[in-house]
Amino acid sequence: MMPLATATRRQLTGSIALTLIRLALPGLVDAAARVAYLGLDAYLVSGLGTDALAGLGLVLPLFLLIMTVSNAGLGLGIAGGIARALGAGNSDQAGRVAWLAVVLGLALGIVFAVLLLAGAAPLFRALGAPIICLSGMLANVFRGAGQTGLAAAGIILGEVFHAGFGGPMVTAHGMVGAAAAGVLAFAVSTSFFVVMLCAGHGVVQPTRHHWRVQRADIALVLPTGLAASANATMLQAVNLALIAISASQSAAALAGVSLAIRFETLLLPIVFAFGAGLVAMVGTNIGADQEIRAKSPTEKS
Repeated sequence: MMPLATATRRQLTGSIALTLIRLALPGLVDAAARVAYLGLDAYLVSGLGTDALAGLGLVLPLFLLIMTVSNAGLGLGIAGGIARALGAGNSDQAGRVAWLAVVLGLALGIVFAVLLLAGAAPLFRALGAPIICLSGMLANVFRGAGQTGLAAAGIILGEVFHAGFGGPMVTAHGMVGAAAAGVLAFAVSTSFFVVMLCAGHGVVQPTRHHWRVQRADIALVLPTGLAASANATMLQAVNLALIAISASQSAAALAGVSLAIRFETLLLPIVFAFGAGLVAMVGTNIGADQEIRAKSPTEKS
């Protein structure tokens, strides 16, 4: 694995355009895996009929909310915090932020799970919110460190399991099988990220000495994370409104609208690939007090 000094130096002194492309390319592969997940999920459930697709449509905005808040919401706050800590040469703070990612991932997942358990049907309960949030948070630990390839590898590995087990599980257990296959994908991704961190393959190497998160670490993560989460929440609020309107018409209308939302959402992971690279580069340069380079696309090393 790339040592800390090399990974950080590339973002601080390398060509801005080439470094961004290098960071974004694995993210595009990550995006392809996300696209495959959303498309395969709809394809597998479509075999169960229109009512099944309509049911999947009811779940979709909530599932996307959980996924986007953990990846493109609070997760981006984690990525930015990691990047700024590494840019400042503060590996201890980077380790604490990695632990904060675990804490926030579990806490966010538990909040979503409680809300779903309190007000939703068994299908909603099968979403596996804690494991989805933890996967997104840990992926951003690697993205913030500039290791977008490892982040993509974990997502792809999860999708391989989703593709392999999704069909048989839907055939055997219907909608519950579809939900379980999705949870399995995120569980595999989470396990991969944990193994990589524990084995020391990450630029950030959290240990038990880093588990005491400090107020400064929270201040480093939450402003960006909460703002990004608000943006993700507003987007899914619009989707929920569309789902509610279509649900009042018919099951076919609900299924059709949910498919349209699903295909529109396919664009988001592609944008996120470049956005995550920008977060890592800008955060690292801000942490290293290179504000001119962080703001200017033409600043030369």
